[in-house]
Amino acid sequence: MDELLDYAPKIVKGDAKDIFDFEKYNLPDVKSEIKDELFVEAKEKFSEIKDALSKEKIIKSTLELEIVTDNKEFLALDEVESSDWFLVSKLSKITSSKELLGSFKLEDIEFKVYKASGHKCPRCWKYTSTKEETLCSRCEEVVK
Repeated sequence: MDELLDYAPKIVKGDAKDIFDFEKYNLPDVKSEIKDELFVEAKEKFSEIKDALSKEKIIKSTLELEIVTDNKEFLALDEVESSDWFLVSKLSKITSSKELLGSFKLEDIEFKVYKASGHKCPRCWKYTSTKEETLCSRCEEVVK
């Protein structure tokens, strides 16, 4: 814990000299309009498809996949958050991939699972790079 405190930014550390100097702050309740159940159900349905694709040895990793949907709740999330929720390379409204591997429906929401169309980024391993052996745009920004 001491090492953590040594490297913590000033905004987190404040005037604390050791871990026992920290005070407990009660955080306010935050209301969210996100339907948690919908996200959990979608992930469960996706997992069924992912498991079948893995069993058939079509994919080795979920990062080889991208999901397409026109659902506003999923598309309203940050691009990284939405793809990380499913552990896929991309979640979007459109795809350039021609290889449809599966689909599922929740309520009236359709999700299509495609083989990712990009190249594998050597840093984050998502298939979002435009060229082989090059960083994706997100990693390029981080590395700068």
